Amino acid sequence: RMAQKYAVHTGGGGNHRFALWDAILIKENHIMAAGGIRQALAAARKVAEASDGRCRFIQIEVENCAELVEALDAGASMILLDNFSLDQLREAATINAGRAILEASGNVSLETLRPIAETGVQRISVGALTKDVKAMDLSMRLEDTASAKKPSAWEIDPACWKKALEDSTAREDQEAAEIAARRAA
Repeated sequence: RMAQKYAVHTGGGGNHRFALWDAILIKENHIMAAGGIRQALAAARKVAEASDGRCRFIQIEVENCAELVEALDAGASMILLDNFSLDQLREAATINAGRAILEASGNVSLETLRPIAETGVQRISVGALTKDVKAMDLSMRLEDTASAKKPSAWEIDPACWKKALEDSTAREDQEAAEIAARRAA
């Protein structure tokens, strides 16, 4: 997983979370179990506050514009628009009016990327970047020499992962500050 995240970062993409431990994503089952969007967000905020700073953000998934309005009214700052059509994405961006970070997700491909980007959402989740990767055979033969140091061919500098996480965190913090400033204005 770390190699996939690093590849996305190196290729110019952004990873807004690395795993399930550094953020909260509220999905439809969580909303149902909590009794609604407002309740699910309140419960997630309590968990985030108790996480000792590990939870970097809370994102909630909505399936239509009525749920989007409910999430915005409950103070959501990051909203995932699940399987919205292009028209629904445009409507969502209008309703949002800069109050939260909107992310389009579901049925996204490299072919649909531009039309989705033109709807006004701030982020697009393209799962195919990491989950549909096909392996490439790049075999190479190494020679064993008695005098040569034998470094691990697969050793990756942990500083690379730290830098990628710091860059992603800084980007998240900047976007959150911009949303807070717009709300305060």
